[in-house]
Amino acid sequence: MKVGEKDVKDILINENSALKVYKGEVLVWNNGELPDEYQKIEYIESTGTQYIDTGYIPNQDTGYYIDFIPLEPIGTNDAKQYVNAGGRSTSNNRVVLGAYKQYDGGDFVFHTFKTNPKLVQNVRTEFEVKNKKIYFDDGTITSINVSNFTSPNTLILFGANGNPVERIAKARLYSFKLYNADDTIKELIPAKNSNDVVGLYDIINNVFFTNDGTGSFIAGPDV
Repeated sequence: MKVGEKDVKDILINENSALKVYKGEVLVWNNGELPDEYQKIEYIESTGTQYIDTGYIPNQDTGYYIDFIPLEPIGTNDAKQYVNAGGRSTSNNRVVLGAYKQYDGGDFVFHTFKTNPKLVQNVRTEFEVKNKKIYFDDGTITSINVSNFTSPNTLILFGANGNPVERIAKARLYSFKLYNADDTIKELIPAKNSNDVVGLYDIINNVFFTNDGTGSFIAGPDV
């Protein structure tokens, strides 16, 4: 279903009557259903060698939402990464969510900004960056200043994309969204296909992302 580009004050939709609703070319609602050849699962789990390359080059308007569990001790020397574009560079053109020993917990780096989302091993955490604000799952909201930039590498999940990929984390991922300012441009749902290949299905762009590392993701239970 599509509506015009002009503002729409109200719209009422039966939840069973549409799969997607657009305003102009922008997707504003999706019922989260996957094509028949895919099965939703609760999560995908990396054992430390699997990661997913989203193919997206972040910029100053990039944001994301992640729902995940770190599965290894927080604060190890090799600084495992969960969301990363730009690797371990100290330049201000990268997007990073990782765990660092020197910060005694999870250290979030977004261009020039650092704060602590208190990542804890085996504890499920939700974390969001949108419109230059950081939303923690304890209700804390922090504004950040971001200069214009373009990341040198694509954004990956479960590792650091310094070209080559490194610091791959052991973690469970329950959902991930990628934003460009207000718009959700990717919404990734844990899934497996008819051949039991495990990955993340993008319900906005109808793309199935699979492992770009070695081995295989562990599949959570069907949902």
